Amino acid sequence: MTLTKVKLASMALVRIGANTINDFNEGTNEADAVNLYYDAFLMDIFSRAPWSFALSRVRANRLIDTPINEYRYMYRRPSGMQYLNKVYSETEINMPSTPHEWTVVGENIYANYDNIVVEGTYIVNESLWPGYFIKFAIHALAAYVAMPLGRSEQIQADVLTQAYGTPSMNGTGGFFKEAVNVDSMQKPPNILRDNSILQWRFS
Repeated sequence: MTLTKVKLASMALVRIGANTINDFNEGTNEADAVNLYYDAFLMDIFSRAPWSFALSRVRANRLIDTPINEYRYMYRRPSGMQYLNKVYSETEINMPSTPHEWTVVGENIYANYDNIVVEGTYIVNESLWPGYFIKFAIHALAAYVAMPLGRSEQIQADVLTQAYGTPSMNGTGGFFKEAVNVDSMQKPPNILRDNSILQWRFS
């Protein structure tokens, strides 16, 4: 079965006792709720961890402005990158820099390298999601739409706990933790892309 955003949404809706949908724009309450929150949901789940299936390395564009802090160069954070994982000097691509050699402030990256490559996650098509991530995503999306669809506080709490664990876990438990553990055993792709042609995918 090829996963689509409509199938994912329907599985999340069923999880909270709601009706399935055939299209995000069909006009039902369920479709309206999913359509409203789906982009935020994608940005949220892809920004929580350096998911191996969504990792890419791209060259960052250096800005002409001179930093006023201790760093020599300033770069623009690659457009659409949800989780910034590592920064490399382009001449030492297999040796990630140490934390004191770069920092991120807003949308800018400050570093002491004259050219850098940034590794991070991007939103990828649902058809490319592995099973362990789908399981987490179903419950995470269900947690997003449970309240707008008028589900009870108990159902809201149940799906949120299943997705992220109890409140004491601060969003690091549940199926999220399970997905992170499985993902950590995967080998991330070593792909270098030109960020001028990399597209942030939302549809």
